[in-house]
Amino acid sequence: MAWPGASRHERSVDPERLSVARAHNYFLGGSFNTPVDRAFAEHVLEILPASKTMALDNRNFLSRAIAYLIENGVRQFIDIGSGIPTAGKVHHIARALSPDVTVVYADNDPVAVAQSKLLLRDDPATVAIDADLRHSADILDNATVRGHHDFSQPIGLLMIAVLHFIPDHDDPAAYRDALPPASYIALSHLIDETAHPTSTARSAAASTPTRAAPARWSPEPAAPSPTG
Repeated sequence: MAWPGASRHERSVDPERLSVARAHNYFLGGSFNTPVDRAFAEHVLEILPASKTMALDNRNFLSRAIAYLIENGVRQFIDIGSGIPTAGKVHHIARALSPDVTVVYADNDPVAVAQSKLLLRDDPATVAIDADLRHSADILDNATVRGHHDFSQPIGLLMIAVLHFIPDHDDPAAYRDALPPASYIALSHLIDETAHPTSTARSAAASTPTRAAPARWSPEPAAPSPTG
């Protein structure tokens, strides 16, 4: 249970409070989740049975994207909306291919940030920051990010399954414009090719209880893109 006067990150570890990051960890077969998270995840699966498959597919896409970026000279990564960095996350995948990789995880979920800092406390090449995707300067101009990455060298910016939470007026183009030459952006986005509109609306509402905006389903897929 959370306690009076606790910080945001201290409150975040309350096992009785739902965490979307921990529910996602459950979809991936992880152990960083609680009964509350698992109950929510099972509820989402009742409405959208493909949720677990989608989470696993996104993880597989992440692996392929990182391998492609490593092949093209990227050794620095910023993972926005990173969740909890358990097995199979960016620093694990990238360092299996190139041990000199540095990684910044950015998330505005206090559980994800608190757990990330705990898990990464002995890894000086990987850091986690508390930041909101909608405010690009809070990430790209963050002192920790600038101290960790060399902005004269290419950066791989990862936005995996997060942009569908961002309304149109929060245009993320500023990220593309601020990255160094030869950088890349890899992203994935929910698409709706066959689902009935009623089902889509129910899924969006059920799957985003703590987000600023409901999930928005794109009519067409997005793909990794070079920035220059």
